[in-house]
Amino acid sequence: MVAKPDNSRNKNQLMLISTIVVSVVLLGIVLAAALSPPGPERVVSEVLDSFVQQNDEALNNNLTDSYARLLQDAQGNMLWTRFWENGEELFADYRLGETRISGDEAQILVYYGPGFIQELEFTLRRDGRRWKVTGLEDE
Repeated sequence: MVAKPDNSRNKNQLMLISTIVVSVVLLGIVLAAALSPPGPERVVSEVLDSFVQQNDEALNNNLTDSYARLLQDAQGNMLWTRFWENGEELFADYRLGETRISGDEAQILVYYGPGFIQELEFTLRRDGRRWKVTGLEDE
């Protein structure tokens, strides 16, 4: 008489293999997300938060070198000075609007201030793998 195969053992092995495969895939997704640079929306949020927190280092980390130099050279760039001095009030609440990405450039509309009635449009460009602010337009 021939013994019947043990189906419960095969099911357990299949369940174990499936669990391992799903775990490896999820781990890969989490690592990819953790290691990938922030998107343009995140960069704009970091810039606005740096105004609120008066964090010069965080601000400069999110600007292209040429744009940071331009702002430093233009002593009295009124818009950036106003944001730096009044950031806590102006950007305590803000809302990111439309994001347009075309190749290595992005534009993001931001609504800010009491009642979100004021608008800014940030222009960003990829600097290597990371997005950085290259310009700002007060609408």
